[in-house]
Amino acid sequence: MICKICGNKFFIKRSFKELLKTNHEQNICNKCLDKYGISLSFQKIVLENYDVMIVSMFKRKEKIDYNLFYDEYSKIFISLMMKKEYHVILEDHLYLDDYKIEEIDGISKMLESNLIILCLTVSDYS
Repeated sequence: MICKICGNKFFIKRSFKELLKTNHEQNICNKCLDKYGISLSFQKIVLENYDVMIVSMFKRKEKIDYNLFYDEYSKIFISLMMKKEYHVILEDHLYLDDYKIEEIDGISKMLESNLIILCLTVSDYS
């Protein structure tokens, strides 16, 4: 197989039972999976009336195709949707500054609920 990130050839050892199974590991070699794999981090921001939990999936923004991690992204999203006291918002790459925090506060007041923001990466304008 050829890794969709680095382009190197790699092999997957499988038993006869697993021969026809498909998963994301067929697209990504172990080296790239270790380097670019999902690393969930949680950050909580307390607003005036509500709380915001920011869940980021990667440590930093990389020049890779994030669609290769679609299965994991979907599982994380579905698990967050089960939290009844929160509304879930999806962001690509979240840049936190004072304006963005005020915007998030306005959304939480409008929805009258706590928020979970699921994003690929989080960075601030420092």
